[in-house]
Amino acid sequence: MLFVAVLTHTPESCLMRPEHAKAYEELIKNWENTKKLVKVLGGYVNPNEHTFFIILEADNYASVTRALGPPMLTYHTGKITPVITMDEAIKVLKT
Repeated sequence: MLFVAVLTHTPESCLMRPEHAKAYEELIKNWENTKKLVKVLGGYVNPNEHTFFIILEADNYASVTRALGPPMLTYHTGKITPVITMDEAIKVLKT
């Protein structure tokens, strides 16, 4: 299954701020763990909007929940959406 995760945070809670250095290190460590739990097809960031876009492949939603759990969602508000490819959607809509 494919999932798109959109994670946002406020400028005040941005982990690039010096006062959040410990949380930043925790997030980096967790990112490596995330890549072990699910297949990360792409990870993108819009620094000006404090938003991450992550494309994941996993067997189920529970795996994604585990992979993006704390600390990732401790510091971010997230929306995780299951998606299908355009080709799959076209097949579904034709039937």
